[in-house]
Amino acid sequence: MKQSQHKLNLMRQFFDARQMEENVIESSINEFLTESNHHQLEIEKSTENLFIQLLLKQGQVEIEGNEFDIDFSDAVFLHRAVVEDLNSQIKHFGSNKIEAMLESRDFRKGISIFILA
Repeated sequence: MKQSQHKLNLMRQFFDARQMEENVIESSINEFLTESNHHQLEIEKSTENLFIQLLLKQGQVEIEGNEFDIDFSDAVFLHRAVVEDLNSQIKHFGSNKIEAMLESRDFRKGISIFILA
């Protein structure tokens, strides 16, 4: 009877050890799945929020009143801070471009003065 009891205790210890291993592995798998889902959402978000630059011709477009249909059913509201942040970024990029254009102009002036001299 003692031998059977000892074997039973060994089996229970073995079973408990395997249960602990299984719990550790399961929690590890859940952490990896959570992290994977987080990365997948980040990838999807990064594909949707892309910055593009559009070159538009300066001018004014006139639309007749009866041809223009006002429909804001698919409009999206943006928080004011987001719009202000984007505007400041656009101003920053614009000032950088103006600086580059002025440097290019001054450089060309310097070349033409150098050639004429």
